[in-house]
Amino acid sequence: MILVHGISLRDRALLMRYWGNVPDVLQKNGAVVYTGGQDAYGIIPHNAAILKKNILEILEATKSRKVNIIAHSRGGLESRYMISILDMKDKVASLTTIATPHRGSSMADLIMEKVPKGSIVPDIINFFAKIFGDRNPESYNAGLELTRESMKTFNRKVADAPGVYYQSYAAVIDDSFPNLIWRAMYSKINKYEGANDGLVSVDSAKWGNYRGLMTCEGRFEASHVDVVGMHFLTGVYCFKAADFYRELVHELKLKGY
Repeated sequence: MILVHGISLRDRALLMRYWGNVPDVLQKNGAVVYTGGQDAYGIIPHNAAILKKNILEILEATKSRKVNIIAHSRGGLESRYMISILDMKDKVASLTTIATPHRGSSMADLIMEKVPKGSIVPDIINFFAKIFGDRNPESYNAGLELTRESMKTFNRKVADAPGVYYQSYAAVIDDSFPNLIWRAMYSKINKYEGANDGLVSVDSAKWGNYRGLMTCEGRFEASHVDVVGMHFLTGVYCFKAADFYRELVHELKLKGY
């Protein structure tokens, strides 16, 4: 099982783990778990190449034929690119995307409109990204890739590979969400795309076999970061990420993946 992270953070950042206790819980339940190891601010082709290299090394080390990928946010796009464009369809059994902006995000549109080309802001981000381990950060171009217009081009180019099982999940919050910042982000996106998790709309997250919304105790109250257990970014601890992924992996196993 390969867990593939999204933009802005690495698998292991200072004092935190992107996936929280999810890898540990999966391993305790018998899964062999690795993480993607891409850059936080690498563009999709660059990160997809890193992902391919790491997966080929994992397959060689484990003597396995294929991997199953669970990818959060932008990681789902990098995984799709790797499978289809970098000819890895024979090495991947399934790809499960979690709140991935398959059709882009209006939040990316709004942010990139505020950051003119040549701005010093991307340079500052790239500087710190290198300090924290990125090999080739391109924060400006990485942001552009997530705009809705850019994703139209991406989807025309990156077709699903035959023989790979694609499924997806989405999440939603609303204007009653306890965290004021995430509530404001939800409201911004809601004006353009409707129901969303604070960064990615439900419609954008649907890809392949859409499995539905991720819930916490039956309520639709899981933000874009809560779905991977990064509750410290919202202060809302309802969604039980480890339980969700344990059931997801078990179901994939029952299906023969």
